[in-house]
Amino acid sequence: MIIRPLTEGYCLQGVKYPTISRYHIPPGGVEVDINVIDAFNNHFDAVFIAGNLGMEVSTREDTKESHVRSVAVWCVALREDKEVRKDRTHREKLAALVAYQELLDRQSN
Repeated sequence: MIIRPLTEGYCLQGVKYPTISRYHIPPGGVEVDINVIDAFNNHFDAVFIAGNLGMEVSTREDTKESHVRSVAVWCVALREDKEVRKDRTHREKLAALVAYQELLDRQSN
């Protein structure tokens, strides 16, 4: 199978395909802010993400031809508030400083 670029697109096994700019392809997904309420009435800010965000490659056994198709998927992710993020970043920096100090101590012994 030979794929060669043409000025107007691509040719695959004698069939010409046009080149389409990625800017002319509409997005295949969406995200929406939601509020999740658990069984204990706790509220969590979250985002719902859905769309054609995956790809699946399948091969037919009889012809060994491969096909690619989009896969519709969805997920929900909790949002982290700014104070929690700032606190986590501070903890990560402290942990890095402690690890660096331990490394220096081991090297000096």
